[in-house]
Amino acid sequence: MKIKIYGTTGCPICITAKTITTNKGLDFEYIEDYDLALELCRKNKIKKFPVIEVDGDFIDLDEFVELLNKLHE
Repeated sequence: MKIKIYGTTGCPICITAKTITTNKGLDFEYIEDYDLALELCRKNKIKKFPVIEVDGDFIDLDEFVELLNKLHE
């Protein structure tokens, strides 16, 4: 699974996404770029940071947690 997290400096939800991913032992790339994250939010109809890309699909943190829970059932 290829994971990229797009977020911003000081964003508590972005920090949570990184912590969850790290705690699950998954490799990921964190891209800290406000303009890019905002563009991805708009393009993918995501309402808040971070935007998480999993194998080419863009999702929000709630969907990402659901995905991880399904994978570890």
